[in-house]
Amino acid sequence: MLKSLAKLGVETVADIISYWPRRHEDRSKLFKIRELLPNMDKVTVVGRITGAIVSKTKKGIPYFKVTLTDGETEIDSISATWYRQTFLNHSLNVGMTVLVHGKIMPTGRAFQIIVKEYEIVKYGEKSQHTLGIIPIYGLTKSLLQKPLREFIRLIIERYASSLPDVIPSDILAKRGLMPYSMAIMQYHFPDSLQNLEIARQRLAYEEFFILCTKMELRRKVIEGKQRSTKYDIRGHLLSHFKERLPFSFTRAQGKVINEIFADLMSYKSMNRLIQGDVGSGKTVVALSAMLLAVENNHQAVLMAPTEILAAQHYKTFMELLKGLPVKVALLRGKDPNKKQIMSGIKNGAYNLIVGTHALLQDFVIFHDLSLVIIDEQHKFGVAQREKLYNKGDVPDILILTATPIPRSLALTIYGDLDISIIDEMPYADKKPVSYVLPWDEAIQSAENVLAQGRQTYIVYPVIQESKQEDLANCIKAYEEISHGPLQKYNVGLLHGQMDIDERSVIMSKFQSGEIGVLISTSMIEVGLDNPNAVLMIVNNPERFGLSQLHQLRGRVNRGRYQGIFIMVANGANKTESVQRRMDIILRTNDGFEIAEEDLAIRGPGEFMGHRQHGDMGTTVADLTKDMQIIKAAKIDARGMLGKGIPFDVLCLTGMVRKELDNEGVG
Repeated sequence: MLKSLAKLGVETVADIISYWPRRHEDRSKLFKIRELLPNMDKVTVVGRITGAIVSKTKKGIPYFKVTLTDGETEIDSISATWYRQTFLNHSLNVGMTVLVHGKIMPTGRAFQIIVKEYEIVKYGEKSQHTLGIIPIYGLTKSLLQKPLREFIRLIIERYASSLPDVIPSDILAKRGLMPYSMAIMQYHFPDSLQNLEIARQRLAYEEFFILCTKMELRRKVIEGKQRSTKYDIRGHLLSHFKERLPFSFTRAQGKVINEIFADLMSYKSMNRLIQGDVGSGKTVVALSAMLLAVENNHQAVLMAPTEILAAQHYKTFMELLKGLPVKVALLRGKDPNKKQIMSGIKNGAYNLIVGTHALLQDFVIFHDLSLVIIDEQHKFGVAQREKLYNKGDVPDILILTATPIPRSLALTIYGDLDISIIDEMPYADKKPVSYVLPWDEAIQSAENVLAQGRQTYIVYPVIQESKQEDLANCIKAYEEISHGPLQKYNVGLLHGQMDIDERSVIMSKFQSGEIGVLISTSMIEVGLDNPNAVLMIVNNPERFGLSQLHQLRGRVNRGRYQGIFIMVANGANKTESVQRRMDIILRTNDGFEIAEEDLAIRGPGEFMGHRQHGDMGTTVADLTKDMQIIKAAKIDARGMLGKGIPFDVLCLTGMVRKELDNEGVG
């Protein structure tokens, strides 16, 4: 068993205690044999063995079958069958009493129970495996549920009572929380469904409490880092910039700019997250903040996750800053002028810098970096953000995201950030309309749009054909479409395996209108801005997260024309789950509502990306239903630290538990 557990990463006592069940099955109802009906599933029966045989089916499958009775008549008897387990003939004998759990299946005029689990019992003996609220654990091929349950129960009974509570006693009393040792036992082996949920909430509270305490400490550290100077609005850049804009700020943009400027004009270091849908105007808000830094003779940098997005930002900045005394640099991984650009960054010739991961390289040195902006923050790990931060002297941090973040996530993993929301679109009356259509109708829609002088995206989940999966792919689609009915509108291909210069040419041609149809992967999710592209067709939408589909849809909502978003799902992949996801996209354009649904369907790991999710450390907690627990934990963590109670209190009690990490499960 120890080797099998090691394959699951379970090597210490502490690992065993926190190896939580994947789920529980309610087997607390004990059925009388006379109550059973065909096709009933997950039923538990107790009976005395009155007969046993070993045989084979017509197809040669061996089985072991016993006759069970819980009464004196024939009606009180049933056959119980174990397929491919004839060895049980040596351990289950006539006269024994067994609990069996499984599904009732018809067999001729009678019916039988196909056994999933069984247990030999004696009068008055408590069942661990077949009667009650039974834990179901993740397994390897060589690890079975029954011995694992018995082993985990043994470890908990031996060690749980000696484990201290991480939560301070006054908070335990105030919240009426179950003691930790009891919560462990009740979450693994609950006496009732009610106790299972009470235990889960107790353990979830602890996970959130520790996480929120870490976030509050991080916030205090950041707030404690003060700049030696604060910014002033001097006006020689910002005023001219605002006057030259071809549009006015929305109410929401103005509100967020005021929040940012209030931070920058204080001595406190800024650490703020801006949320806003694609097209809500985050970029111009970020640029306003950068210009305030430049006005005060500092450098500002914006890091984007892809070269497409970095190039788009650079292009936008150059257009909006035309005629203003601002030097903008674009730094990417492969650039023939890279050394010259880095030299200009180091000596201060460039005061506004846009770039990709290339900015993180050790030999990229800034002259006076005071503002760090991270776009699409979920694409970066914490270590990457910190590396860019450390290139300045206590720089302010502004994080942008077009993925609306559910409130529960914002309170936990982003709990150290101040949050601003741009909840208004420049063209509020031009929300894209969404459809689910067959491929032929989708192509007809593209022809109609192209005939009007507009442009179209066609998006695929993969670049090329895979032997493992039957998915529509970019390369094959390009070959077909570029010789089909849309060929007269010029068809272009864009994907991540293309050379950067080749991609730049394709993007330039699409933005100029030379290419009418762009076939691409989801790499156009962020960064490609073309107000004339009003139609997007997404193939195999089941391969994209809801928030990703919503972001893709935002690409056809960039101008004053009506955007159209079409999802094409073939019959084989149009399952109930896929239909549910598409229905959500059809029902609403509210990014926050979509994000909540996405979190519920995919969980935080997929929603955030595993690098980000790893920062949370939650295993029992459920972000989709534990909102009140999160709020309570955050209040308590802040209150504890406000009283001056150091985090060492948590560390000390945590270390007592940590001692178990060094004690092997053998």
